Amino acid sequence: MDSTGEKSILRSRVLVHDEDLALTPGIAEVYEAIGVHSLLVAVLRVRGESLGTLSLFRFDPAAPSFDRRDQEVAQALADHAALAITNARLLQSTLRELAVLSHVDCQVRQETAAFVLV
Repeated sequence: MDSTGEKSILRSRVLVHDEDLALTPGIAEVYEAIGVHSLLVAVLRVRGESLGTLSLFRFDPAAPSFDRRDQEVAQALADHAALAITNARLLQSTLRELAVLSHVDCQVRQETAAFVLV
């Protein structure tokens, strides 16, 4: 326990790649209760938009804590994942727009055909 009486075992082994993410005492307590030895968090971000986080855990007390190299690899994975998510969202949006345009085109063709027949 530290000077405030709180457990600080896990907090010394946490790498967070964003100052906006904080490990609260309650979350640290839960992680310790389930046996988390070390934690690394990287933000999934594209063009300044945060999409979520990539959280990596180590449970083996004999394993070394995450280091800066681990953080670099995790951030590279998070960057690729964020880009893949963004691309998937863009593809879904494009396919929805294409379906709407196709429907409108079909209606216009039907109305034009009906107009020509008259």
